[in-house]
Amino acid sequence: MSIFGKGALAMVVAGALVSAVQLWPAIELTAESSRRVPGTWLEAATRDGLVILRGRALHVWDPRTGRTIRRLGLAAVTESRGDLLVGCTARCRQLAIVSGRGTVVAKRRLDAGTALSPAATLVAAPALRGRRWSVALVDTRTGAATTVPGTRSGTYPQLAWARSSGWLFIRGRGGRVLAYRPGQPRAVRLPLRLPREAADFTAG
Repeated sequence: MSIFGKGALAMVVAGALVSAVQLWPAIELTAESSRRVPGTWLEAATRDGLVILRGRALHVWDPRTGRTIRRLGLAAVTESRGDLLVGCTARCRQLAIVSGRGTVVAKRRLDAGTALSPAATLVAAPALRGRRWSVALVDTRTGAATTVPGTRSGTYPQLAWARSSGWLFIRGRGGRVLAYRPGQPRAVRLPLRLPREAADFTAG
């Protein structure tokens, strides 16, 4: 049986972990083990091990030693890269970033539909003010959040970073696509629309 998590794929046979790989930035073998996975759901993968759900809490579990390394103060994980995890706290009311430096909570309330930049220095997240959405960028070291100019809309934004160029692409109202590169004055509208049938999109 295969279990997919965010940024991870594990092969589990009869409850035992056969192998696990981290899918970003490349396929890397995390572990080969016959140990029984002590949880009900694989949430993500980090350099230290696998993020598993045990009971109602998320833990980092090392399949090489079979030991639980630590308990995470997160209710869910939305992104993972190396030893960095992006998720939300209890009831997903606050965006939080967990790394080897500790836990940083975003300085404003943001939605959990996040996208982590290629360098893992910024997290893009939808921000609601009144009845209008915009896009905020959160510094993964400090939790400071800034609004991307030109992204206010009445539609919930979908987000995707281009791995090759570092541009952030935003799908907004009517399938319109905006593009923003950190440091630019504002997001620019591209001359294209995504079809309504497209549930999600990615950027290369």
